[in-house]
Amino acid sequence: MIVKKPFVEHISQSAWDIIVWLQTTHDMECFVQFETKQEFESNGMDTTNLKEWLDSESVDFAISLGGDGTILYMVNMFSHTVPPIIPFAMGSLGFLTPFDIMNQRKVLNNFILVGGSLTLRTRLSCKVIKEGKVHCQKVVMNEVVVDRGTSSSLLNVDTFVDGQHLTCVLGDGIILATPTGSTAYSLSAGGSICHPQVPCMIFCPICPHSLSFRPVIFPDSAHFKIVLGQAARDNAWVSFDGRDRMMFERGDEILVKHSRYPVAVLCRNETEDWITSVTTCLRWNLRDNQKSWTRAGATTGGVTRKEESRPLELKIEDVDAQKAQDLERTTSTEATDLFKTSSDASEHLYRSFCKPASTILSRSFRYDEAAATTMNF
Repeated sequence: MIVKKPFVEHISQSAWDIIVWLQTTHDMECFVQFETKQEFESNGMDTTNLKEWLDSESVDFAISLGGDGTILYMVNMFSHTVPPIIPFAMGSLGFLTPFDIMNQRKVLNNFILVGGSLTLRTRLSCKVIKEGKVHCQKVVMNEVVVDRGTSSSLLNVDTFVDGQHLTCVLGDGIILATPTGSTAYSLSAGGSICHPQVPCMIFCPICPHSLSFRPVIFPDSAHFKIVLGQAARDNAWVSFDGRDRMMFERGDEILVKHSRYPVAVLCRNETEDWITSVTTCLRWNLRDNQKSWTRAGATTGGVTRKEESRPLELKIEDVDAQKAQDLERTTSTEATDLFKTSSDASEHLYRSFCKPASTILSRSFRYDEAAATTMNF
């Protein structure tokens, strides 16, 4: 089965190339959605041997051509078991798509003939209860979000975990996210970043009206219930992976737990792919390295100075105010500042060298820049 980002010409061409290659090289039946098949036909392609995917059809693996949104869309097509997904990066962010489309045949051939490593990504099973009955059931890969929508009033919902009252949420909303969703909406709301193999659920408030309300990580065995009480000033809204948004009315409940049907995604190396995505897509902790504290690369006020460390020669004939301003200038700031206060020059030099100022100032002397910075004037 092939799912692609719609109405993008170069993605459509790549999808068609993969279909033809799978049919001719590996003699495989290929499934696409009705809309994709129509798009191929409108482009003059022969879709006689191309099958339309129905909900009841069972497939061996699925190919995603697009970005992270394409994967979420594909996963949403399967409420239970999801076939292994081979993701090719042809979208914007590409956090979940480690494979380059230029290597499509190599990646697919290796997977078909040899196999590959799979990352199992957790999903959440959600039930919406209205008037004591199950209104609908959803399975999410990223998060379920309850928010105040367009209302000007704070969201006011009670949350329970494993039958115990957890807290009353007063704010813009609440997020229940998977480890995969930890780098999505939850990240923007201040939640922790979790490795996809950490068995957990992230409970993250959105703009809470409390300084002490911080995100909490629960084990994946937790069962959550979110209730909009009758005392709430307005209705709320609930969405599932950013889709299927519906009104959450007073008295409604949402039950959230770990799903028995994870998503298997092909990867090169699970941890390597995840670290690469975090650092390149999210630019996590990327900054210029601190310079080493050496004379060749010393730092002052955050600006790197790349001066040569060379001896400086000064000749001083007198220490009155007029003569001090005529000192020979050098490129070193330390040497310039050494005698800028000429009225006290004799006293400073006397304290430093423990000799009469007239003895020191009457002759030329050479000193190194490093020594000049340690004279404590």
